[in-house]
Amino acid sequence: MIATLLLVQALAAATPTIGQQADSARLAACVAKADTAPEAAYEDAMAWALETYVQEAFVCAAIADIQRGRVEQGAKRLEGLSVTASNDLDKANLLARAGNAWLSIDDHARALAAFDRAFKIVGPQPDLLIDRASARIAAGRWREAEEDLNLSIDATAKSPLALAMRGQVRLQLGAIDLALKDAEDALALDPKSVFALKLRGDAREAKRTGKAPKE
Repeated sequence: MIATLLLVQALAAATPTIGQQADSARLAACVAKADTAPEAAYEDAMAWALETYVQEAFVCAAIADIQRGRVEQGAKRLEGLSVTASNDLDKANLLARAGNAWLSIDDHARALAAFDRAFKIVGPQPDLLIDRASARIAAGRWREAEEDLNLSIDATAKSPLALAMRGQVRLQLGAIDLALKDAEDALALDPKSVFALKLRGDAREAKRTGKAPKE
């Protein structure tokens, strides 16, 4: 349930020249390949890096590293690349991607540190708030997670994911009626959401028994 920032799109939006646009397109293709053939994508990225030494090549190598199971190495690379990124949006996106990588291996401290660094650069963006809330939920920091989700929901049109996540948090905090309302609101936006359907079932059961489910 992690809401990932759109790294490739952000890089593309920040690259106006023809050559840079080509690098952004090549990055998008390389990242897509990393989803299905991470080893091949990594080899492509390293060959690309030797060829032109552009930032996008190293970004793809880091993402391919994560996809091929070398998560710590890939996350560290993304954090390093954030230092040399050309603009604040790219820096924040790289840090958010690194944070999600750390979260995938349950390194909550490093995930939160990466998200917090991103916050210092671009402020409380709605997707970044959801990302940090995910890390706080994983660490059992329910009140802080609820605060992040409140801010995310208030900042944009209501997101079914953010609502369901907040409902999950509120259920853990014992606010059963509020959790049930969040579940219903999420389902009104996305009736097929498995997450929200499960949350509604859990909230109804908690209301019946008076006990929140154990996480």
